[in-house]
Amino acid sequence: MGLGKTLQVLAVMENECKKRQDQAIEDGYLHSLIVCPNTLMQHWAFEYKKYFPNPLCEIVILDNKKKFPEVTKYAKSKKPFIFITGYSLIEKNDAAFDSINLKFIVLDEGHLIKNVKTLKFKAIKRLKGLHRFILTGTPIQNRLIELWGLFDFLMPGYLYSEDIFKRHYEKLFEVNLTTFKED
Repeated sequence: MGLGKTLQVLAVMENECKKRQDQAIEDGYLHSLIVCPNTLMQHWAFEYKKYFPNPLCEIVILDNKKKFPEVTKYAKSKKPFIFITGYSLIEKNDAAFDSINLKFIVLDEGHLIKNVKTLKFKAIKRLKGLHRFILTGTPIQNRLIELWGLFDFLMPGYLYSEDIFKRHYEKLFEVNLTTFKED
């Protein structure tokens, strides 16, 4: 949509890398992960290099299965990395991040995890990160429960369990919508 979401997120990550360099922060959260459609992986790397010609973080594009075993090697480094990968790849290789505490997890086109029954959603939920972001122009399309899935990634447990959310909110919303249509 041209609102600068990519640049804003990259600026936050670069600023965090600057803090780490200046203050030598040792909290165990050094690296970040951007998950996006495969077609956007190079775009994220391009934008980072364009706006930060002397970057403090290093970009690692995980675009095939061979690169995922290397994630733990990068994670042991004291240099901050920004990993970029696609939804389909993280779904197949989510265990690669099991031992890594990420500073930021960013989901570009985050509405792609709206179905909580998919392997994609389950793989994304396994990731451990201090800060989570969803960038999307399409938060929900058909059902209110899709919004629960996005929030459960962002703030796990905030909207309670899926069953409680369905009982208390989705059914209430459907009843009110039906009443509205009859008027």
